Amino acid sequence: MKAILILLFSLISFEAHSKVRVALFDVAPFSYINENGKLDGLVYNLCKKIEKESNLEFTYTLVPYARAIKLLKDGEMDMAIFYPSSKYKKDFDQLTPTLGNINYLVSLKDIQIKKLSDIGSRKIAFIRGAKYSPGFDALEKPGTVFMQDYSKALQMLLLNRVDIVVISSAAFKYFISENKLDAQKSFNTFMLNEQKNWIHLRKGISNEIKSALEQANEKVIKSNQYESLEDLF
Repeated sequence: MKAILILLFSLISFEAHSKVRVALFDVAPFSYINENGKLDGLVYNLCKKIEKESNLEFTYTLVPYARAIKLLKDGEMDMAIFYPSSKYKKDFDQLTPTLGNINYLVSLKDIQIKKLSDIGSRKIAFIRGAKYSPGFDALEKPGTVFMQDYSKALQMLLLNRVDIVVISSAAFKYFISENKLDAQKSFNTFMLNEQKNWIHLRKGISNEIKSALEQANEKVIKSNQYESLEDLF
């Protein structure tokens, strides 16, 4: 009888804490409000698949990147998906890798980037707070222009208001498709790196929740044979 009561208590406790508050970065094509006023995007769709497989209940909050990081750090959100960084190791937990991207330096045809030092003092646009690689992140970039939106950054590039944009392969593909551009004719690209996103959790999440999320993420990727976020288009 005691063992049954303990099991029932554990099940009730898990059920009571099975709601996961997910912070989504408000950056298309990863998470955004579509033309129908609904949440959409590659990371949002990935989260929905993980939610279904985990038998947990997710609630979603769409906020700017820096705000999402703070909410997770302060324990006001339970989960977010983004690139790992040693900067945040003490603030929240890195659970497991999930689908990622190739990161590019994109320029117009009159600028050729073959190595990071070619950036020099050129105006380079990227998302505020985003981390891409140790070499790039540590590089002195006097021409930095912080952006909140990949599409706006690329529009600025086309208008010659910046020289280079740091952008993921998924976001670049989305922009090219939305604007009906020929990437090979319009741009030069330099591959910065290929990087996995990670599922990050606030401190104090139960081991049961962690296990459910980790197993669901693995099942989503393997059962669909996904290799990157682009596969969710």
